[in-house]
This record gives sequence, structure tokens and C-alpha cells, in this order.
Amino acid sequence: MCGIFGLIASAQSKVPTGTLNRLVRKLFEQSETRGKDASGVLVIDEDEIVIYKQARRASHMLKTLHFAEVLAQAERSYGDGKAFAIAGHTRMVTNGSEENEGNNQPVIKDDVVLLHNGIIVNDQALWNNHPDWQRQCQVDTEVFGALLMAGLRAHKSMPAAMKQAFADAKGANTIAAIHAGESEMLLGTTNGSLYFWGAPALGISLFGSEKYILDQTVPMLTGMLRTDIMAVQQVKPGSMLALSLSKGSARILSADALLPGTPATDNMRRIRLLSDPVRPLQGRAHRVSNIYSAIERHMRYDKQIIAGLKRCTKCLLPEAFPFIEYDAEGVCQFCRQHRPTPLRGAAVLHQLADQVRRANGQADCLVPISGGRDSCYGLHYIKKELGLNPVAYTYDWGFVTDLARRNISRMCGEMNIEHVLVAADIKQKRENVRKNVSAWLAKPDLGMIPLFMAGDKQFFHYATKLKKQMGLGPIFFSMNWLEKTGFKTGFARVNDTATHEKLHGLTMFNRLKLINYYGLNFLTNPRYINSSIADTMSAYFSFYLKAKDYYQLFDFLTWNEIDIERCIIGDYNWETSPDTKSTWRIGDGTAPFYNYIYLTVAGFTENDTFRSNQIREGMIDRATALQAIEEENRPRVESFKWYCDTIGLDAVAALKAINGVKKLYVPR
Repeated sequence: MCGIFGLIASAQSKVPTGTLNRLVRKLFEQSETRGKDASGVLVIDEDEIVIYKQARRASHMLKTLHFAEVLAQAERSYGDGKAFAIAGHTRMVTNGSEENEGNNQPVIKDDVVLLHNGIIVNDQALWNNHPDWQRQCQVDTEVFGALLMAGLRAHKSMPAAMKQAFADAKGANTIAAIHAGESEMLLGTTNGSLYFWGAPALGISLFGSEKYILDQTVPMLTGMLRTDIMAVQQVKPGSMLALSLSKGSARILSADALLPGTPATDNMRRIRLLSDPVRPLQGRAHRVSNIYSAIERHMRYDKQIIAGLKRCTKCLLPEAFPFIEYDAEGVCQFCRQHRPTPLRGAAVLHQLADQVRRANGQADCLVPISGGRDSCYGLHYIKKELGLNPVAYTYDWGFVTDLARRNISRMCGEMNIEHVLVAADIKQKRENVRKNVSAWLAKPDLGMIPLFMAGDKQFFHYATKLKKQMGLGPIFFSMNWLEKTGFKTGFARVNDTATHEKLHGLTMFNRLKLINYYGLNFLTNPRYINSSIADTMSAYFSFYLKAKDYYQLFDFLTWNEIDIERCIIGDYNWETSPDTKSTWRIGDGTAPFYNYIYLTVAGFTENDTFRSNQIREGMIDRATALQAIEEENRPRVESFKWYCDTIGLDAVAALKAINGVKKLYVPR
């Protein structure tokens, strides 16, 4: 989920110091897309490992005096006829707050320093199984260091200890480790999110989390390269890369090399951590202390009245649904107009796979994965059923939950699939959401709720960009049209009752109406005129105007809830949420908040539209659907609290405002 990178030049390298300096900065800048919550750097010389890290993005760290000090140390070592060895990390926070220095990377565990990209999904179980191990911070990386040290104390070699640690730590993980007494840095990966490049004649090697990062950096050596250089190479899952600190060379360790032995600890370096003399306040500018029991007390919706609302006699849509009309039999126009969705068929999908599959085993397609049930199943189907070699991609805008991230790690780790994460400026995204939610609470309008989710829409843009960067074939999304809601734009007075080919289709006329609606609300509620406007405009372009060149898996296959859950939960130990029995939207941190608003004010949620679409397709009967939404529409207190905590919103004040909004339905 983060970015790791590094550069080692031998004492005999002919690369000038200034060029090495620029290479390091380029690697740092290119890796920032992987995480902007924190950054860190380490330099290794003969006597010590010097570390500097802080809860700021890489572009800020590059301007600090301590970074200059670390870089100067590497330059001095090089000038003294020794190696130039430096590595770094850009962090997107998963486990452990970035405001606790120990949680940021590089992570120190006894005599080992670690850089980690990924999530160890069983870290708590590993700590529980070893009560004698001392845990010092919350980040999951620490347990990998504990596993390594346990192996070394059992007289295993560093490669053998690292191999065992990878076997014990579950999930999609890429780790670089340096022991204070070793002459090599070791790197390994369970899913292939690790690349390296070297020029033996120049005595230099580079590594990074993505091929594209190295492709952008290596050209800086143009003019110095010779014919014996190698192309950027991927470290395959299960393999290990050893970088020599003295020779600046890289070599892949085969399974035979990972044998027990004694670690070389004759020359133990000291590990020195640089700290800022004054640490600025980091994290959210707006802090609140939301209490679970207080939120639970203020969550009020009249279950009995909502259950008694007039609804379509065929599906579940109630009278408050925008533009709904019932005929004499009580059937809504959505049911009357519905035609079964024609599927292209599995055979056509397999033919498409045959056309894009690459014979050399290289990555051949891109599969966006959010951590939700459909995208996780889609990744499974494309890898296991179609036999393709996908790259998984996630756009994290700050509301992909930790549960979703763990499920992504499970899926990619189990199937050895490279995962590329593009991290937004999460602090800024969350601040944008806080401002827009606060503006909405001051003047509630159901048509403006989609503004809360505008920040995630660039995932289309980055999918297209990543496909081009990596030279991949088609993009396979796993969205399905059953999720089409209609009421979200309907509350914005956009009548989109006609059926459209694309899941998120709107006619040009309705797009203009939507822009007009938002513009009028911005004028009447100036609180919306804030720092989020540029991001919102970018989101609108990405979602409605940018051409979408992708396939949707469920345009070919029948969506089957039971089969999907049986697969991802049974085969991959996919994690469900403790605050709902539903598996839908549990990886989306925004859904519990906005669905509570829709339920309280309009008497229905996304679940009603989803189950109604299933009824029309003949997938489920109405009685079963009614029973399902009774459970699925139950407010999720824990997730509501997480959302408010995350954006810095007073949850009780928000609930009071929401509960006070005039209801759109009339009790019968």
C-alpha cells in the first residue's frame, strides 16, 4: 500500500555524486503517488544506519535539513571511497497513526531496519501466538521484524530467516530489510510489487515498487550507460533480491540459497534515528471525540412507519423515490419499462481473454480492486477462471476502510498478484469532505449528497493512466448494473428514468441540468465554495465526460451473490464487517453516513434499489427482498462513528441536524 525505493552505488562506481543525489530525489518524488501520509529515509555506511522519518509527504521531506543531513552522510561515505547506500519509503497509513513516530517507516526492530509495502493481515494473531515478544508500536511491519529476529536468534541465515518470516506473515507484502551486521540488503515480495535495475559496469543498482518509477529514473544516467546494463526486472513472488552494499550489485537468490547458516555480525553498525527538535502538530486540523453510546442514542428512524410506506407492488421502491409513478395495480414505471439485461456470455469473455493473454507470462490486463465483494471476486475470476495475469489497482482517496485494505492484501497475496495503489492527498481529501458535509448540514438538500463522494471519481482517470504507463491490455472493472441507483441524481431534479447502456450514464441534457443544480446550490449555500471545488470539477470530468475504455465483468456474467460470497469468504478468508450482516459497501467508509440520511429523510437507501433491481431480473422474490432490506438498512453505528472521526465531525451534532430534516414521506 506504500512505496519503497533505494539506490546503492559501489565505492568503485563512476557515477558522480551530484547524479546520485538527483537519482535519490527522483525516486522519492516518483514514489509519492504510493502514499502521502508520511515519508522516511535511511542511509547505510560502514559504521551506522542513519534514519530520518516524519509525518509529512515526501515532497516536504526533501526540503528539510535532516534529509539534507542524511543525503550528505551518503555523499561523505562515497567521497571516502565507500558505498553510497540509501533507501526510502512513502507511506499511506493503514495500521498505526502516522503521528506516532514508531509507526512510520523505516521501522526499527532490535538489530533490523525494515521498509514495508503492503499489509500483514495476521499481525495480531502472530503477536498473540508469541506473548514473550515485546511490541513497541501499532504498525504491522513490526511483527515482520520480530519474526526475522526470532529466526536469527535460532541461528538461521538472514535469507533463511526472511523466507520463514514471509511464510508466516500473510497478505500481499513487499519488504526490504537490512541487519546491522550484514553486508547485503535483502528484499522479498509475495505478489511481485518489486522491481530492480542495475548496471554492473557502473557499479549501481536501483529498486522501486513499480516498474514505471524506475523507467522514469534510469534515463537520468543517459550518456553513462554501456551495453552490459540490464533492463528493469521484476522480482517474482517467492524470490528474493540481495543488494550488495560494497559492490552495488543486485542478484536474485534462488530457493537453494535460502539455507540455514550463521548471520555475519562481526561488524555491527549502530542504528541512529534523527528527530526533529520541534514536531509540528500533524494529522487532522479538526479533532472531535465521538462516543459510540452517544451516537447510538441519537440514531433515530421510525422503523414501523418506514415499513408501512407505500411501495411498488412488484419491487420495493417507495413513494418518496424521485419521479416515481404507480399504475392502477401499484406497479412503478421502472418495473413496467424494465427489460431483462442481455449478457454477452462467458464464452465471449473467454475469447476476449484468449486475445489479450501474453504467452510470456507477463502482466496482460488491469483489474481495479476496491476491497469490496465484487471487485475481489472479479480479481479471482480473471486470474483463476480466465487464466490472465492481471495487475490489481486501487485508488485510495481516504475512505477505503482498513477492512477493505486487508481484503485487498488477502486477495493479492493469495494469488501472487502485483498491486499498484495510487494514493490521493488523503488529508486534503478528508478536509474537503468535512467542509462539504458541514455545508450540507447547515442547509440539508438530498440532491447535494453525492458531493460527499466526489473525491473518489478520479479512479477512472488513474486506471487509464496506469494502463498506459505499464503497457497493459484491457481494463476489467467488476461493477454491475444492479448497483445503479438513479435517486441520487433524481433528488437533484434530474429525471433519468430511461435505461442507459452504461452503469453511470447520463444524457448530455441531464449532465447540464446537474451542473445547473449544483451551481444554484453553491450560490444559495456559499459554504460549498471552499477548497474542494477544483477536486469536484475534476471528479465530474472523470465520471461523466472522460471516455471510459474498459470492460465490465458482469456485462458478460450473471451476478450471483451466493456464489460470490462462497468464493471470496470460503477460498480467501475474506473479512466481513462486525456491524452488518451484509457484504455490500462494507469497504466504503462513506456509505453508512449517507445511507443513514437517505433512510431517515426519504425512507429508503441504496439497498432498496439494489434489491429492486434483483427483483426485476428474477434473481430474488419480493418477500425475500423485503426481509433483506430490513436487516441491511439497519444503521451501522460503528461505521458512522468511523466516518465522523475520520473527517473530524461532531457525530451527535450531525445526527441532530439529520434527524431534524423534514421527511419526504407521509406516515400512513
